[in-house]
Amino acid sequence: FQPHTSAGRVPTALAYDLFVTQLLSDKKKRLSDKEQCLLSEIWKNDDASRRQLAKSIAEISQGAVFWAFHKNDLYYTGISNLFAQAEFRQVNLVCDVSVVIDRLEEIIAEVFDSLQSGQQVLIGQNNPFGNFLSTVILKYKKDNKTGVFGILGPMRMDYEKNLALLEYLEDNLNKI
Repeated sequence: FQPHTSAGRVPTALAYDLFVTQLLSDKKKRLSDKEQCLLSEIWKNDDASRRQLAKSIAEISQGAVFWAFHKNDLYYTGISNLFAQAEFRQVNLVCDVSVVIDRLEEIIAEVFDSLQSGQQVLIGQNNPFGNFLSTVILKYKKDNKTGVFGILGPMRMDYEKNLALLEYLEDNLNKI
């Protein structure tokens, strides 16, 4: 029994793209006080605290996080969060995610050259990390150095929360 024709169907990449476009035009969601407090306690302008911040963001987002401090300085964490998602329990998708991880430095190099500064959402065929993933990404410039921070997840990721995490990160990068 199907209550309506779309019952049980997974939205397409185009549907998610339309949803995110609408979301970006609406008022943005903020992090909870608890999440802001957790991240504020970690925030410092050194590599060790940035790595810890990335781990905390991976935990909050339940996604995989990568942070390229510079074009050739990449840190990533939270890969197990991806594999814990229902979408990635199929063997072929585990293999596909593994290929992305193996190529992460190469993909980041492409992103450095092709993406504009600021927050972006990459879904489906527009996602250099793979059309089976969604990526919310921030490309920023600080002290004449370009960096890229991103959250990888399933297409049904919590875009509002993840964009709020990027906004928090961008605001704090601009303060230092």
